[in-house]
Amino acid sequence: MDASDNYHDDETTTITGYKQQLEQCLNDRIPKTEQIILLLDAAESLNKKSSLSFSSSYYWLPKQLPSNVKCILTIDASEILALNQYFFDDDSSANEHDRHDDDDNKETRNKIEQEFNIELQKFNYTVTKEIFGQWFKNDKRRLSEDQWLDCSDILSGIYKMHDSVFPRELFRNTYLFDECHSLHSYDVMSRTFRQFYRIPEIIDYSLQKLYSKHGQVLVQRALQYIWLNNEMNENELNDVLSLDDDVLSSVYRFFLPSEAVFRLPGTLWVRIRNESEQYLIARDSAGVSTIHL
Repeated sequence: MDASDNYHDDETTTITGYKQQLEQCLNDRIPKTEQIILLLDAAESLNKKSSLSFSSSYYWLPKQLPSNVKCILTIDASEILALNQYFFDDDSSANEHDRHDDDDNKETRNKIEQEFNIELQKFNYTVTKEIFGQWFKNDKRRLSEDQWLDCSDILSGIYKMHDSVFPRELFRNTYLFDECHSLHSYDVMSRTFRQFYRIPEIIDYSLQKLYSKHGQVLVQRALQYIWLNNEMNENELNDVLSLDDDVLSSVYRFFLPSEAVFRLPGTLWVRIRNESEQYLIARDSAGVSTIHL
């Protein structure tokens, strides 16, 4: 057995231990009177490259859950076969011919797989309009007739794009909703925004809005420091920004603070964060909330 085999054995033991702990936690720590739903998005990204067989690539996923625990996971369509093999081929050592001899069992398995797997269709123009309408209803917001026509025109342009794929559509649609959500009844949607169908244009448009409100240097440096450090808490970010002479010069253009040591007010970043919160990721790291891009 070479070094790579040892690595795979250690990896399998670690994942197996995690799986056992998860099963024990779900069985022992979840009250029977409570219900819990586990949501795993892009589950195939959790698979490790190893010497395990193709059908065992989901060995980290428990096969049986308590009756009060349900699991919903999304995977790429190319992974359906591997997932089905893991859940439905209990005896991987059985002879392939013997395993499929029983027509009744095969029919039962096909029926279970059809109910087990749900294909997520791409967004289309009609469904997206319905989703937007429900979102506005949930937030108790309503667009004027002209605003809704502008929104519909943009959606129509998005779905006419030849490069439309699910993640890009989702980003465009989410940002479009945020833009419409901020409109007052007397506002007119920006003609500039109505021309944007590509993600780089939309991102640039949103950054320009932040620049005009909070200053280009401050916004750029704040996002750059978060990106370069991978994660930062708000106190660290404010400390770093307070040490940046360009940022200080852009903020204190017309007056100087009374303190001997120049330091940016913490409210400056809070305002930027509040307007871009949906595009930032907040995580707990060692008990401290950190910000990621």
